[in-house]
Amino acid sequence: MAGRRREDRCPFRGSPRGTLLGFLGLLPFLLAAGLHAQADLIVLKKGRPIRARVWEQEGEEVVFNVYRTGIRRVVHGTKRLPARKVKRIVPDPDPHRSFWRRAAELAEGSAEEWVTLGLEARRHKLKGLARHAFVEALHRDPENEAARRALGAGVLKGVLAGDPVLDPALGRKLRAYLQEEDAGVRATLLKEIQSLSGDWPERYLERAFRSAREKKGRTDDRILTLRSRESKGVYTLFVPDSYDPLKPTPLLLALHGGGRGGKDGRKVVGSGRSAMNFYEQGAARHGTIVVCPTAVVAPWDQKENHVFVQAVLDEIRLLFNVDENRIYLTGHSMGGFGAWAFGPRYAHVFAAIAPMSGGGARGFQRLKTTLTGVYLYHGADDPVVSVSGDRAAAETMLKNDMDFVYAEVPDAGHGFPREVAAEMWEFFSLRRLAVTRGHKEKGRFRISEEPLSSFRARITKDEVRAFGAPRLKPAAASGGGLKSLLQDPLAGGGRAEKAVAGLAALKSRAAALAVARILANGKHAQDTRRFAARALGLMGEKAGLKALRRAALDRDLVVQAAAFEALARMPDPANAAAFKKGVRVLLRSFEGKRSGRRMTYPDFEAHLQAASSVVRALAAHGGAGVPELLASIATAMLLSPLEVPRLERAGHDPDRLRRRFASVLMDALENLRAPASASLLRQLSRREDLGVQDRAARLLQDLST
Repeated sequence: MAGRRREDRCPFRGSPRGTLLGFLGLLPFLLAAGLHAQADLIVLKKGRPIRARVWEQEGEEVVFNVYRTGIRRVVHGTKRLPARKVKRIVPDPDPHRSFWRRAAELAEGSAEEWVTLGLEARRHKLKGLARHAFVEALHRDPENEAARRALGAGVLKGVLAGDPVLDPALGRKLRAYLQEEDAGVRATLLKEIQSLSGDWPERYLERAFRSAREKKGRTDDRILTLRSRESKGVYTLFVPDSYDPLKPTPLLLALHGGGRGGKDGRKVVGSGRSAMNFYEQGAARHGTIVVCPTAVVAPWDQKENHVFVQAVLDEIRLLFNVDENRIYLTGHSMGGFGAWAFGPRYAHVFAAIAPMSGGGARGFQRLKTTLTGVYLYHGADDPVVSVSGDRAAAETMLKNDMDFVYAEVPDAGHGFPREVAAEMWEFFSLRRLAVTRGHKEKGRFRISEEPLSSFRARITKDEVRAFGAPRLKPAAASGGGLKSLLQDPLAGGGRAEKAVAGLAALKSRAAALAVARILANGKHAQDTRRFAARALGLMGEKAGLKALRRAALDRDLVVQAAAFEALARMPDPANAAAFKKGVRVLLRSFEGKRSGRRMTYPDFEAHLQAASSVVRALAAHGGAGVPELLASIATAMLLSPLEVPRLERAGHDPDRLRRRFASVLMDALENLRAPASASLLRQLSRREDLGVQDRAARLLQDLST
């Protein structure tokens, strides 16, 4: 074996004839063991072959890991064999994964190399992969005779007519469609596009048009819009710069860690914002959309979260061109438990799952039947969640010869090492959803070979209510008027958020009274009332003042903060009394969450967020008594001794919250420039830890002169 490279015997490398004969020789064993399990094959001179990830095969011994990780510092499952006992080593023989490995290497490859790859895929009877390779060859050389001949006249005709790369006229019209704001012009373009190709239905193009207006990059705490009556929540989203609304794109659903929090145990520790930090860099590199929802309740395996996560996935698939055959699931810590809960249950959705540093493994038979790959990681010395559960899960998957990798990394603690992230992304990149084809194959899954755009899905009532119909025809009359406009706030979520501008434009007493009734009704959801308060502030109608002043005393911190902000937009001397009472309510709530000198991070964060809105509103309102109110807030929430736990893995940094709030407070004090603020400024000027020491000292100096 010395001097031979294992890559040379990959199903999609080297001599096609030699490769195929070697593959066929092992076929009975592969079929018995399960062709789709990820591993290299170590064929022994005596005994059954060993399925493992081979690390070293040069020299006098073969080094491998039976749990199939390539992370070289892993000890668990790593073994050695004398080279004299090994007959040969066959790299991961699965033709699908071999194809996608080779395809990744050929990103800058020539047309001839892609034709060779396509012919090899055809030998393995992978028609979809072969077609993909031949089309890639034509993208590099449209006149390539071998690729044209391999596709055949009938398929070639369809490819040339529907591919915007191979038909520049079609490509120009599609790009013009995405940029055109005028629906009438788009209708004309639609006819021209469909005269060139029937592969671009109206709903697909209108969804692509809508998607082209979505922001790329990262968006934190985006409010759920789809089915918001049934589920409320926020998610953090990352869209790579490479995203093209005309091309199906892979999607990763990532669940955050944490748990129950707050003094009453009803808040959620962790968030989609904190989770996104694990995935953003890899997503940009791999051209993948990532969505990180924030759990409605903790832990993840609760009915409310199932409803919410399904709505989030459906919303992303309507707003972005998602490849339905490349949707993946991962999660860390509590999110790892969530991945084990969601993965088997929705195995028909996920091409692969990656539970990280969690537990609660289940659904092995379901995952094996659906050919769903599992990338499993745990720190060998994890002090938070015991490694025993995932170690047992890996052993079960090994015995059942499932498609999996288990990386038990030494000295990783409860972290998420970069090498694990890299191996996870590689694992995902080689996997596509397994599907059943036709009634006769019910229950028999096969790996899909071609992308499936979410934009081809049928139009549903939920989509129309949330985002409008993806059609160029005028929407059906909805009745119009105030009654119609009020339906969106009542739905809550993103629909309520979008309704604010429409309601504010009415600027009528009747509209203000109607929205005020929504705000005053404590049975409505938090975001429904929050956006009602915002709409009243933008309306500026005095008819809404009574409801806003009452909401300024609300026990719901989010509603109270929104009421303060709205009142600040509507100058009225009577607001001063509501502000004073509202501050007392806020401070009582803050004190109620203390346990002596301690407070949980979720409670501390929620109160400082609300207090920031209150401080801005007070500064905008101005007037007598405001400096004293600001001082009372600062003394209780910023300057008094208070212990708030720090938890780096959940992104919990109380000092960062304090510095951020101190900056908001200084903005207010600089805006007021009131001599009555001198005492507070002196205290701030002595606190190096709050990051506003110099600003406070300068303002204090200005006021003294």
